[in-house]
Amino acid sequence: MLRVGFVIYRHFINKTVTTEKVRIGLYLQAKFIKKAFYMEKVPLNAKLTVCNGKQAGKTFILDNPEKKVIGRDNNCHIQILDKGISRNHTLVEFKDDHFVLVDLGSTNGTFVNNKITISKTLQSGDIIKIGQTEIRYEESKPQGSSLIMVDDALEAASRNMIMERVDVNRSLYVSSQKAAGKPVQDGKPDLTGVYLSTIYEVSNLVNAEHDLTKLFAAIMEKIMQVFKPDRGFLVMQEGENFHIEVEINLVSQEAQLSSTILKKTIHEGVSVLSANAMLDDRFSGGLSIVSQQIKSVMSVPLESSNQILGAIYVDSIGSSNRFQRAHLDLLAAIGKQAGIAVERTMLFQHYMEKEKLKQALEIAQSIQKSLLPSSTPKNFPFDLVGWNLSCDETGGDYYDYFELPDNKLGIAIGDVSGHGIGSALLMATARAFLKALAGKSHSIKDVINELNRLLCKDMEGDKFITLFYAELDLQSLSLSYVNAGHESPMLYQKKKKTFLPLESTGMPLGMMEDFEYDEQVQVQISPGDILVLSTDGITESMNPQAEQFGMERMANIVQKGLNKSANQIIKDCYDEVQKFCAGTAQRDDLTLVVLKFDINSEEVSFTRKIERDVTIKET
Repeated sequence: MLRVGFVIYRHFINKTVTTEKVRIGLYLQAKFIKKAFYMEKVPLNAKLTVCNGKQAGKTFILDNPEKKVIGRDNNCHIQILDKGISRNHTLVEFKDDHFVLVDLGSTNGTFVNNKITISKTLQSGDIIKIGQTEIRYEESKPQGSSLIMVDDALEAASRNMIMERVDVNRSLYVSSQKAAGKPVQDGKPDLTGVYLSTIYEVSNLVNAEHDLTKLFAAIMEKIMQVFKPDRGFLVMQEGENFHIEVEINLVSQEAQLSSTILKKTIHEGVSVLSANAMLDDRFSGGLSIVSQQIKSVMSVPLESSNQILGAIYVDSIGSSNRFQRAHLDLLAAIGKQAGIAVERTMLFQHYMEKEKLKQALEIAQSIQKSLLPSSTPKNFPFDLVGWNLSCDETGGDYYDYFELPDNKLGIAIGDVSGHGIGSALLMATARAFLKALAGKSHSIKDVINELNRLLCKDMEGDKFITLFYAELDLQSLSLSYVNAGHESPMLYQKKKKTFLPLESTGMPLGMMEDFEYDEQVQVQISPGDILVLSTDGITESMNPQAEQFGMERMANIVQKGLNKSANQIIKDCYDEVQKFCAGTAQRDDLTLVVLKFDINSEEVSFTRKIERDVTIKET
């Protein structure tokens, strides 16, 4: 039976006759076979939203029944960046009017609402957990009429059809001439009063509204009032897809839009008018026109000054309201005016969001700086200064020094991969863990191993932290350290007049949870020695010739500053980096810590009173 229906349908669309009787026959056949055209759509508004991690807030729309594989591989339909997820971890498919989640034999399993799942029919509000990533499933039934996009065949030109780029300026000129009482031979019905008053009203309306949703609604409300169509739609383009922002449907039947008309309008900027779509040869294959008995349709671009944002689409089912050329000119003018207003509102909202983000980043920057030490521990006897300059408002570099039991000083410097707010949050987490662990353990190895395990639980697959952590015994002046993949600090040894690199003893933190940092190095400090710790933002700073600043240049600065303060050495280093870069943009955070063992004292202790202040100058 279905096959017979298709044969009859093809027979009709290959004919050129345009009688009303044939159109009615085509309508009946279209009603019979239309179900076959709608099988690619899902009668649900369903989506997956990532709740945490690097992709937090990202939404994936489920708008067709095709199986969608979720996993870490870049060939997956839905790629999730989480090292705890298998390459092809799970899939979601539409089955029996519901979306079903199916595990694909993943290594770490698929959980729905904290219960391990092999296959489960999803319900709105379910939380899917794969690896460390949580994804919320949401669905809703379409409200009001069901909206379906249907491809219509636009064939040869027709006397009932206008398809062209409307010259809005010309239309305005003609209307103004008529309003001034000057004759204009254009063969159109005189809608001058309506035209100019509508343009004026729309102008006032769009200029008074700065909320995009309210602006969309106000535009369509005015259009429905002026043109009195049975249905009206404001459609925005999002990438290659069309999204209905406003739907006003005054009839109860299922709403279908001609995607062919929309593509013509949005992709080519063409305004479309069919005064009698049922008798229009160009819709001879159009199910959305024929099956709904649409008598008249208009579609115009929602056009800003330099781009087409979407379309305004109206149609009429009743025969009493058929659109004419003058209506198309007026709707095109409204589309142009509304498009400029929409673009302005979008830019305004973008500006406001940017300002809010700027304020939030300024607060984050202030908080982050407060986490860095502003001075040395009270009564610390040596010259110790730290300094940091972030590439962005917030950064991933970290340094710290803090008092420990048994008359020791903890010293740390680290670098989170990347920079920005995400790296800053990881830095804050690492700082909190380190200070908590260091105060309770007597073994640096134990501190770093536990820190690594804690970070591995929270860090995403593409993040890691390089960290140098040392403890200075102020009685014996011995320095014990573990270097987790960080750039080697330099210890200038005054007696030998050489630099000793404190090299890496293991991989960066957060890469392998079961990695053991079992090497702990101890170095003896002598009076006059200088310890310099930095991040690679210093040594990898580049000049216009793409040369790096390098460790050697920094060593030369330290040697020239043997009689200078730690603060001055840092300032000299920054000045030299600036001079070397010669205006090249800063690509990474800059961090330096300098510790000069430059006093002669019989007793080295935190309890010894030192009358001096150490200040940090950020240049």
